Amino acid sequence: MVDETDVTGIGGGIRSFFFFSAQKNSFYISPFFRVAQIGSTNDLSTNTKFSDIGYAGGLTLGYEWNFDSQFTLKLGLGLEHWQYQIKSNQGTAGHLAQFSQVDIIVGYRL
Repeated sequence: MVDETDVTGIGGGIRSFFFFSAQKNSFYISPFFRVAQIGSTNDLSTNTKFSDIGYAGGLTLGYEWNFDSQFTLKLGLGLEHWQYQIKSNQGTAGHLAQFSQVDIIVGYRL
């Protein structure tokens, strides 16, 4: 039995926005992808360490409002797939699932 675990990770991602119109306000579609190195220490007293690569990707459809030359608001809905799992000879732990996603992005241009 595992008394304690310590799960850590570091990663990054990429995301693009494609607008349907060159108008001031427009619908957009936004694909994204993230990848991370994740690790876990099983039963901290024995320091048995496991690690793996996790990733997530998805697609969002939304609308952008530009209120003036500096302030913008994006609202969107989408789907996302997560596969953040650590596999070892003791089994598999982590997340493997699909999620709905909500974007709320507020921007201010300097």
